[in-house]
Amino acid sequence: MHNFKEKHLLSLIIWIGLVLIAAFTLPNISQLVRDKGSVRLPATVQSEVAQKIQKKSEGGKNVRTLIAVFNNKNGKITADQSLQIGNAVREIRSDPSLHTTSVTSAGDNAAAKKQLVSNDGTTEMVMITVPSKYKVKGQTNDLLNKIKSPGMRTYVTGSDVLNEDFSATTEKGLQKTEIIAAIFIFLVLIIVFRSFLIPVISLLTVGVSYLISLSIVMNLAQRYGFPISNFTQVFLVVVLFGIGTDYNILLYDRFKEQIKNGQTAVAAARTARRHAGRTILYSGSSVLIGFSALALAKFSFYRSGVAVAVGVAVLLLVLLTLNMFFMATLGKKLFWPSKNLAAHDKSVVWHFLSKFTISHTFVMVGILVIAAIPLLFFGSQKLNFNNADELPNNVQSKAGYNIIQAHYPAGTSGPSTLYIENKKPLNTQQYLAEIDQLTGYLNSEPGVKSVASVTRPGGTKIDQLYLKSQLKTLTDGLDQANYGIKKVQKGLASANKKLSSSNTTESIAQVQQLADGASKLQSGAQQLSNSLSTYTSGVNSLASGFQQLNQGATSLSSGVGQLSSGSQSLNSGIQQLRSRTARLRALRSRVNRLASGLQPTIFWFGTASFASNPIFKWLESPS
Repeated sequence: MHNFKEKHLLSLIIWIGLVLIAAFTLPNISQLVRDKGSVRLPATVQSEVAQKIQKKSEGGKNVRTLIAVFNNKNGKITADQSLQIGNAVREIRSDPSLHTTSVTSAGDNAAAKKQLVSNDGTTEMVMITVPSKYKVKGQTNDLLNKIKSPGMRTYVTGSDVLNEDFSATTEKGLQKTEIIAAIFIFLVLIIVFRSFLIPVISLLTVGVSYLISLSIVMNLAQRYGFPISNFTQVFLVVVLFGIGTDYNILLYDRFKEQIKNGQTAVAAARTARRHAGRTILYSGSSVLIGFSALALAKFSFYRSGVAVAVGVAVLLLVLLTLNMFFMATLGKKLFWPSKNLAAHDKSVVWHFLSKFTISHTFVMVGILVIAAIPLLFFGSQKLNFNNADELPNNVQSKAGYNIIQAHYPAGTSGPSTLYIENKKPLNTQQYLAEIDQLTGYLNSEPGVKSVASVTRPGGTKIDQLYLKSQLKTLTDGLDQANYGIKKVQKGLASANKKLSSSNTTESIAQVQQLADGASKLQSGAQQLSNSLSTYTSGVNSLASGFQQLNQGATSLSSGVGQLSSGSQSLNSGIQQLRSRTARLRALRSRVNRLASGLQPTIFWFGTASFASNPIFKWLESPS
């Protein structure tokens, strides 16, 4: 029992049990990082508020947009290839297993074609919106199978696909980091202690702390929302293996010194923990407090650094307990095959450097400054927050991204979206005008290629929606109407003159037709006036007014035709009028009275009805 306690066998048993529990309870790290490892911002940040507005606009559904890319590397997309793209789009829309919310392709309309087909005609995109509740990897693979087309390169990309591949690439990079770190630490420890057991035991103790801390962090993230990110594992590996190796060197070096002074393995282990352990505990505590302070950050990526604090706490416990078992049990054998325990106590190189630095301080500072000067000119790098740049080009999402970058304006694969929310409906003339004005302002900003909005769906102005174009159309129509009215007035005046000068007594029926035509002309003019007064109601009312104007013109044409027919009837009745000389004066008197009543009607139509219209007053006003 005494030997069990002195050899710290209880510590070994406890840590073996904890390792087994950690291994069996460790969740699926890859899926957990994908689900909960994305960077989350505070709810008050504009991008988060915009996402809430987007979700509301989609009926409360969370969606993602994937981009299907079709590219012909040999030239422009041919007609047959366009048919293949169209067939692929129809299959995507008709496949219920894809759960597509919307699909936008170049074949939908001219505006979509302008946006989705590259200027050189070699590339075409299809925008596909799908629910985000399904795994992006499965959605990507399903779409890749749908869009495969002979003679074309096809890809599926988008921000979510790129992030998914970035996570997968990070995991592969993490595996390489672990291997490189283990090899490097192994070599360093061999050089320092000239032993094969020291590196193995050091990596073992640090590895135990890494596995247990990783299991704790991931279980906390799965059950209680503990902050994690794509780099949580990387941080744990780098920090734990880095400081863990450093702390082990301090501990083993003090243990070696006590063994060299003649102490037993048990006593040397206790002395090493009492002296070197204090240094390790103080240093580790400062690291622990520093990473724990990251919990106060609002940015989720920074708060994920708290996982390192958990790892450091576990590491300190492992190093100060499990190492005691190996030191007390193995003793001098810990440093096998080296037998000279003082072999590394004095280093000729470090002794020379330290002595030279102390005696020539300014010279060493000058050497360091000169060595740092090149870094000022060649060591600067531009900040880049684009995860896509971190992916290798052979990843299919990165290849599709590169195709878009090469054939479309910058930002096409990931455009910035401006959301506008208002308590009142925005589909009114006032708000649409303000949105259009904002669109023009953004489009004029440096670095902005194009801006699409509800008033400019294709990124360019629609002239028919602007007042200048509408007024020009109205003015042209009014000019034509005035020209037609003047011709009608001239014709009516000529007909009236003929009636007044003719020797007829039996033309009452023809004159009645003339009056009916004038009545229809007056009705058409009234309709024209009413149509013009409703112009301010919008483009639709304008179209209705032009239709009424056309109806009035038709009535005018009918009246003129009737006038012509009446004139011909008058010529044929002249002979009959001459045979009835007894009634000539009476009939002429009636015709003159009727003509005198018709003339004011013609004058009112030609002047008063237009002059009283406020639109014509506004058009004639010099202001």
